[in-house]
Amino acid sequence: MWFVENLNTGAEASINMPVNVTGTGYISNKANVTTREPNPPSESNITIRSSPIYNMTINKTVNVTDVRPGDYVDYTINVKNLEDPISDVNVTDLLDHRLIYQSDDDGQGKYNNVTGLWQIGELTKNESRSLHIICKVDGVGVIPNLAMLNTSHPDINKNSTVNITSKINGFVVPNIFGFGGFGSLLNRTGFPLLILFVLLSLCVGLVYKKRK
Repeated sequence: MWFVENLNTGAEASINMPVNVTGTGYISNKANVTTREPNPPSESNITIRSSPIYNMTINKTVNVTDVRPGDYVDYTINVKNLEDPISDVNVTDLLDHRLIYQSDDDGQGKYNNVTGLWQIGELTKNESRSLHIICKVDGVGVIPNLAMLNTSHPDINKNSTVNITSKINGFVVPNIFGFGGFGSLLNRTGFPLLILFVLLSLCVGLVYKKRK
């Protein structure tokens, strides 16, 4: 209650009341004037809208960055909500064609490796979720892996992507002519084993030639 005391005719009085907003939505504030003398009812009402604060982070790591064909990589994506609760949170992470999907784990099984969509749903303040994606390498070169955060709030979608690359070394040997096991071994060990095989073949050829 604000006690004004006496006001002469035409006089005014004002008060400034700073407050701290602790919630969201429409907030009404009503002021009523009462006097000892007979006076018609007088009141004033002001409504303000307090919008939620959205602030989220997305990070990605990989257990290895320098691998060979046939190796396994584990991508880990972490999403955290730093402010007010938010719903309809999704992450898109579509795997490169040189990454063969093996399995994933987010605690609820809501990652689709075909579409790349990870459905998170609602996150409360300071809540975080993590997704592990296990892949097998089937190719060479630099393989990017991009994760993009998606919500219905455009402010969050700005700068909400994270990209990580893995350098794949090695010489890929196609599994043809019945050399499936050997080709797979070469894909895991790379070019040095191929050179060793060629040298051994030459040595065997020379020995056979001398015997003849």
